[in-house]
Amino acid sequence: MDLLTAARVSFPRDYAESRRRFLRAAKARGAEIRSYVNPNRGPDGGRLATDCAWLGPRNAKNLLVLMSGTHGVEGFCGAGALMDLLAAPPKLPRGLALLLIHAINPFGFAWIRRVTEDGVDLNRNFVDFAKPPANSGYDALADAILPKKLSGPVYERAQKKLRAYIAKHGMPAFNVAMSGGQYRHPNGLFFGGTKPTWSHRTQAAIIADYALKRRRRIAVIDYHTGLGPHGYGDLLCAHMPNQVGRAGAQALRRQFERALRRQDQCRTGRAGRAPRFREPALGAKARRPRGLRRHRIRHLRQPRRRAPRARRRPLAAREGAGALEGCANAQDQGAAPQSLLSRHRRLARSCALAQPPIDPAGDGGISEGLIGVPGASR
Repeated sequence: MDLLTAARVSFPRDYAESRRRFLRAAKARGAEIRSYVNPNRGPDGGRLATDCAWLGPRNAKNLLVLMSGTHGVEGFCGAGALMDLLAAPPKLPRGLALLLIHAINPFGFAWIRRVTEDGVDLNRNFVDFAKPPANSGYDALADAILPKKLSGPVYERAQKKLRAYIAKHGMPAFNVAMSGGQYRHPNGLFFGGTKPTWSHRTQAAIIADYALKRRRRIAVIDYHTGLGPHGYGDLLCAHMPNQVGRAGAQALRRQFERALRRQDQCRTGRAGRAPRFREPALGAKARRPRGLRRHRIRHLRQPRRRAPRARRRPLAAREGAGALEGCANAQDQGAAPQSLLSRHRRLARSCALAQPPIDPAGDGGISEGLIGVPGASR
């Protein structure tokens, strides 16, 4: 089966089709299915739910959890990965089970939004709401990040304020201010909410219903998209250097990179080099990924002709006019940012400074695994 055919088989057209496919495939594999119904409805008036499928012994001491749809619209990629696994499930070692979670944020998946029905970024919703984390950087830039107008003097003042902040504090601090999460501006970007959302409570119910606390070892891969080069999957780790599990995460990352190189060699007949990213939590060395823009995993992308050099515009001209141009609806975050945010995205890709501030449609990469506690990163 060629890549495009496989993509059409695995990836759904919308949430409703994705749910039907997942439930049908899970039932065909004899999985134990449990559904958590969301009180809202989809665009077609259909029911929304988070569906779970358990494969393997119920008393398994070791568990691998694969979760999709934390950031709603990114569920298309996660659902594709789950369908791919159900199409050819691996032979599980003794004592290991799989828990597949389809659409932990079904509202965002169905309505093509990153956030939940509350307008909350689910990955920033796992905090102590009695003392939510402060983000003084976002507080200082809130009016500039979302100016009342996207043209004229108001917009120009906002751009000037953003540039001044970067000049004074640097791009890493700007990234933390933008995407680190904030809890004081409900209409702003990356709002973490004021209480646990439905998806947060559902995740807690899944942990209790499947007795995850009684398992000996648990690994969680939470599928995301939008970070890194097109067509390349990377693993991000939620473990800090002093946390238990860091060594295992390092080993898994090395296995992942070796698997990519072997897969590339099998398909192309040439040894490929998977781009390496600096991951502070894993202690990896910081260096620019080799061949980042034209990496050697060619089978994952369609060939395209490079534009003639004479027609390529300077970097400043390519960046466009403004940081938030076209992002009129901040909560949907559905348009690609320009200028400062585009520059930040390129720097984040090349230097791995941190997460990109906006993931508009979740189409920038194949997958992004978060190894560890769900919701603890990105």
